Amino acid sequence: MTDRIIIPSSHVNAVGLAQSLRALHFSGPIICIQHKPNQEAIASRFPELCQVRLITEPESARLADLLVDWYPNERMTVLFTDERYLMMFQGDARFNLCRGPGEHLDTVIHKKRFYDHVETLQLASVPLSIEQSEDPWDTFGGAFRSRVWHSWSAGIRQPRGELITSRKAQAAWISTAQMAGIKSDGWGYQEQLSSDPAHNISVSGWHEDDIHHSIVTRRVSVANGLGWLVERIPDPADLHAQTHAILASFDYVGPFEMEFVKAIDSDHYKVIELNPRFWMQHRLFQVLTKHSLVRRCLRLPAVNTIHAGPQYWLNTDVAMTRPLVAARHLRKGILSHPVKGSVPALIRRQLRQRIR
Repeated sequence: MTDRIIIPSSHVNAVGLAQSLRALHFSGPIICIQHKPNQEAIASRFPELCQVRLITEPESARLADLLVDWYPNERMTVLFTDERYLMMFQGDARFNLCRGPGEHLDTVIHKKRFYDHVETLQLASVPLSIEQSEDPWDTFGGAFRSRVWHSWSAGIRQPRGELITSRKAQAAWISTAQMAGIKSDGWGYQEQLSSDPAHNISVSGWHEDDIHHSIVTRRVSVANGLGWLVERIPDPADLHAQTHAILASFDYVGPFEMEFVKAIDSDHYKVIELNPRFWMQHRLFQVLTKHSLVRRCLRLPAVNTIHAGPQYWLNTDVAMTRPLVAARHLRKGILSHPVKGSVPALIRRQLRQRIR
């Protein structure tokens, strides 16, 4: 049993979780954590779904202890939507948590170690990646990417890395990494894969022993580097099998997203990342499976089938700015969250941009 749900986020995927929980008639409090005082939290638009609680640094560095102080003697389930707090909560018996990769967590969230693991066991193709101390021009030639091995470090989101096509661009990236405080062994270089959004494929769902429950999606359109319009598709290259073989090698239990990108010079897809938590577009999977992800996190009975239903997932706020594209896909799609508050939020965003 769970008395209270904690979601350490207040954005799109947090609201999707709250929607699933209420659809399952969970009546207890749902707390979405907001990290910036002046940030417009999407979750704050929906007080009927959840409460938003602000916590900023340095207090956020002890979130687990704070939750116990705030809500003593309560049984809490924590549902993660990014990697920020995964190491902090790992193995903490005070909370109900999905196991994920367990003791293999640091291998999973450190991209270079993850690639080495997958390649050593010959589970899938991975992008050629080298440490920053090696010469990328000798390895890759004219174009390659910088790659930061951890998405989060000490509660701070790290730069995503950049496409590098000149020594000037390489020097600019090195300066960016130094200003961000990334240690020399915290990043490296990686081969450039296809930049076509349609070649960015995700296998996502739930993995647990004999449960291999997942769908395949691709990006249709991108905004701010993220897929705002995503389509469910047939498996293009046996990615289901590769995904669950990788997860099995970590004794994985929980929700996940495995990302693949197509190589530039072949039809091979290479795995670039395992997200060991709820991903941005998880609501599509929830609706297709009667909220099986949340059911399993709460240890409730869940189906192992994919029902007929929406083919597309659309980020509501972005869809409001692209009505023609959204209209073509919404008939067979689902919005990330209700439209309530989206228009005022769009107006405020445009006003801020004009002021700048």
